[in-house]
Amino acid sequence: SEMCIRDRSQPMESTKGAAQLLEGERIVYDKKAKKATVEEAFNKGEKKVAPVSLFAEEILLQGDCFTATLPFLEDLVEPAKHAPVNFKMPAVNYDLEYVYGYRTSDCRQNLYFTHDGNVVYNAASLGVVLDPRADKQKFFGVGSTNSSASVISERHDNDIVCLSISPDRKYVATGQAGKKPSFYIWSVDTCRVKAPKTRYHIATKRARAICACNWSADGKYVAFIDRSEQPIVYTMDAATGKVTNACIMGSLQVFDVAWSRRMGDHVLATCGLKHIKFWDLKDMKPKQGVGCDNQTFACVTYDFQGNCYAGGLDGNVYIFNEEVMVAKKVAHKGLVHTIAWIEDRLYTGGADNILCVIDSKLNIEEKFNFETVPRAVDRKGDEMIVGQRDG
Repeated sequence: SEMCIRDRSQPMESTKGAAQLLEGERIVYDKKAKKATVEEAFNKGEKKVAPVSLFAEEILLQGDCFTATLPFLEDLVEPAKHAPVNFKMPAVNYDLEYVYGYRTSDCRQNLYFTHDGNVVYNAASLGVVLDPRADKQKFFGVGSTNSSASVISERHDNDIVCLSISPDRKYVATGQAGKKPSFYIWSVDTCRVKAPKTRYHIATKRARAICACNWSADGKYVAFIDRSEQPIVYTMDAATGKVTNACIMGSLQVFDVAWSRRMGDHVLATCGLKHIKFWDLKDMKPKQGVGCDNQTFACVTYDFQGNCYAGGLDGNVYIFNEEVMVAKKVAHKGLVHTIAWIEDRLYTGGADNILCVIDSKLNIEEKFNFETVPRAVDRKGDEMIVGQRDG
């Protein structure tokens, strides 16, 4: 076979209207300039650039995986006659009709019944409200965004990674991943923000996400936590959107947050790697959990009497009265992934793919086996819904 050799110092020439690449070169497409060029794939020195035919641009959409010789390119021929290339946006719009899928592999307790029997959850950057009877959906976050607009759009610009529903099941709080992550409170009926100011953008440079959120028992406040080298726990007035507290937690890895469910309490718990802390809204001075031996907790919840339940790495549920551990219940083999107090029962999902229903006396009443890990659970009347790790 014939070997083709080209001097890198010379401009690349196309054969039969397509590009020839040498080993160690790649094609790079500049979307703004609408132009394709060839450059060194691995060397950081001066780039050797040459034009590439338009017909070769189709393969450029696959990114930088083409870093070596592409022998088939010399057999590609651009048609002698074809319609002019039009780079303008099409003069049409689209409506989102249905979203398939549900994000829960790295989320927990992000699936709830609404006040009217619908189901709310997150998928990608959307909040989804599903009517299971009619199999219809509506969405929070649909629409175009303009980064230069003075008005903040009602949408997340990155994946939603935490979701919590208000006690009356009419409003939802959602937080997202990404730089300067945003936080919204919105209505499950209208899929619009609750009030113009019930949205917040974290300006901390090192924040990578809002990883957890939860509502107070009276629905007046929402707590949320950012994911960074030094996480911050925020409390927000749910009616006005005003952030009332922002407390640095130190170099802790935080996984979950929960308010006390006892009416009149404004106490919350945060948990994570080798810690659980308790905060009072009056002064927001944390108290370290006592008697739990630096256990790692993945999830936390409260009952209506103000008792706190935390799911441990060892498969146990730890019960706290204020900051003191008073009991421990063996629930799972492996990490407790999710925990929720619903009506008068405690629901836990573990790494053993089992969902446990535990009564107020810490007796396991029921066990449900699943194919993958239960990461979210909710119950309303006789209906129960479970979110599994595989979505």
